[in-house]
Amino acid sequence: MAYQAKDLALISQTTGLKILGDTATHKARMEIKSESSNRLYLVSFRPSLQQWECSCPAWCMKKAGKPRGCKHLKNMLPALEQIQTILKLG
Repeated sequence: MAYQAKDLALISQTTGLKILGDTATHKARMEIKSESSNRLYLVSFRPSLQQWECSCPAWCMKKAGKPRGCKHLKNMLPALEQIQTILKLG
């Protein structure tokens, strides 16, 4: 999906985040910096599951019986909700 320039500008202005190009499986991809290291993580929306995902170890290494999640998605939730609305992701 090609996003409108005005929508990307609004996201950058309201959240401070820059949207990267989409892939076949993920939309609204963004790089975020770890608060505790120099690592960069990728946060993106997966339309087929209607969920936001993160490339951090906490998200990728989900423990059995525990809900999947990470501090990055939790901290970004207000911005992610704005992005989802602006880009009409789901």
